[in-house]
Amino acid sequence: ATNLEELSEQIVRDCKYIPSSRLHMVEQALMVLQGRVAAAAPVKGKKSGAETSGLIVADPRMPHEKASMDQVDEYLELMYEEGGGKVRGTGLVLQLCTDVANLESLIQNGSLMALLSRLLDTEYKKSLEMCYNVVRVFLSFANFAEMHPLLAQYKAGALTMKVLANEVQRAVLRAKDSAAMMDEERRLLTGAGEEFDPSADAASKERERDSALKAFRKKRQLSLTKQEKLRKWSEKVTGACYMLLMNLAEDISVERKMLKKKLLETLVGHLRGAKSVPLVCCILAFLKKLATVATNKDRLVDLGVIGALANLVPAFSAQNPGQPSNARGSEGNPEPFAADHVTSLALRLLFNLSFDATARDEMVRSGFLPRLVGLLGTAPKHRAATIKLLYHLSAEDKAKALFTCTDAIPIMMQMVLNFGGDVLPTELGAFAVNLSWHPRNAQAMAHYPKKNQGLYELMARAEAKRDPLLLKIVRNLSNWTYNLQVNSGESPPGQAYEQRGLWGRHVDTLLTMLDHESQMRDEDALVEVLGTLGNLTVQDLPRTTKDPTPKWSTFLRGHGTIPILSKYLVPEMAQLDVVLEVVIFIGQLLCDSSAATLIAASSLPKVTPPNTVIAAPS
Repeated sequence: ATNLEELSEQIVRDCKYIPSSRLHMVEQALMVLQGRVAAAAPVKGKKSGAETSGLIVADPRMPHEKASMDQVDEYLELMYEEGGGKVRGTGLVLQLCTDVANLESLIQNGSLMALLSRLLDTEYKKSLEMCYNVVRVFLSFANFAEMHPLLAQYKAGALTMKVLANEVQRAVLRAKDSAAMMDEERRLLTGAGEEFDPSADAASKERERDSALKAFRKKRQLSLTKQEKLRKWSEKVTGACYMLLMNLAEDISVERKMLKKKLLETLVGHLRGAKSVPLVCCILAFLKKLATVATNKDRLVDLGVIGALANLVPAFSAQNPGQPSNARGSEGNPEPFAADHVTSLALRLLFNLSFDATARDEMVRSGFLPRLVGLLGTAPKHRAATIKLLYHLSAEDKAKALFTCTDAIPIMMQMVLNFGGDVLPTELGAFAVNLSWHPRNAQAMAHYPKKNQGLYELMARAEAKRDPLLLKIVRNLSNWTYNLQVNSGESPPGQAYEQRGLWGRHVDTLLTMLDHESQMRDEDALVEVLGTLGNLTVQDLPRTTKDPTPKWSTFLRGHGTIPILSKYLVPEMAQLDVVLEVVIFIGQLLCDSSAATLIAASSLPKVTPPNTVIAAPS
């Protein structure tokens, strides 16, 4: 498969007419084109999915006649006519704009630009088709930053915001009409009202009610058909307006003016009601751009954009893990590449928002965790974005506990243990580290898929790869078992340490890794090995029939550990992080009387830096 990101960068680099700020739009267009090529051949007599989804690139009702630059004056005259003349004239001008070579001549035609601006200002309520054509003409010019000053001269941005405000009002009215229709039908079904003769018998009342209900449903169907047609045109106009504004918003001062006119409120409102994939994609791309500013991000959270995004991240059911149980798309069933594109943009927007703690809490409350975990296990193409978002969510202590209620631990363990490289990707390793901090998650990881096997496989990979992130996960697991022992010490006598034997086979492995510290990738790995050893107590040492009471002194002699620790305590021989972990490990060893005797008889106390106090953990 083609790497769309690299291809997009190459196109932007080679084409002087495309600024680097349009990289995301190029990638979006390439994704749509790739989906069209991959789509199956359409059935005869049926429109293919590629014709009904993707970017807003063509108007199916554009005039069939061939437009010519020599007839621009005639098109101007058409725009002064009443009826369909304005639609036809603006459509022909739009057709001319599909040729880049005509754009400079058209935008320098003052009469044309003034007329288009006046039509959009005064007659945008009369014809959605005419309004769409004019906005698309302006959009053709807005693709080039050099033409933005001329568009500002004709108030293209302000007029577009005016059109969007009107479309918001249209949507509100459609919702009210729909609610009124439902109330009327409910009233007729229950028989409430005074249109029936009270003196009539029950059979007559029933006939009158059925007749009235049948007439109402026929009227409602006609109304719904009309509303659906208007809604589709309204969404086309809205999508074109947002694409135009997104291009103009490359100028920060212009973007600020839009925000003052409640652009964020308008975007979130349209996101909740949008049904077509092109409009949803356009809104998400615009919101993603705006969310990079802290004040905009805070405002979006206050407006409830996270709740509006919940429906755009598909939920995968356990009965059918390969098919999302709900995903918004265009009319009918959207093509897979279209739904994937919506999900991709939604994840990117959520990631931008997830840098804020309040937004992360809202995502958890909105039920994103099971949705994202489902994506992690079933949608490889979204895995990178999903892991980054889950990493941010797992930073919250409240969210860590909720991961145990999902399939996150098994999926994450499979990804960690089966990763092909020597070093885990930063996002995956960091996500696993965050999860391993919570006791329930640590227990599930250590015993995945059966008792003690998870830790065994993690240690086997850590020994082979010496990956610092992997060793950090192991250290967090040792911290969990150490806390269990501390807590059990405070419990009533006789309560056993439940994880006894978990670390028995790994003590030799850890000490061997410490012996061969030259094989460590860096000092971070050494710090994690020492930190893990510092969390192990006498109860974690392996027991045998010959030695039912294990002692640290046996392992220290066998591996020659004390001279190694003495070397790290020599001033300026190791970084302070390493020295700290060595001191903690020695303190743990002093809990064992046999190890304490061995340490006291060695040269280790002599090399200990002055004013250093080493004591056994209390």
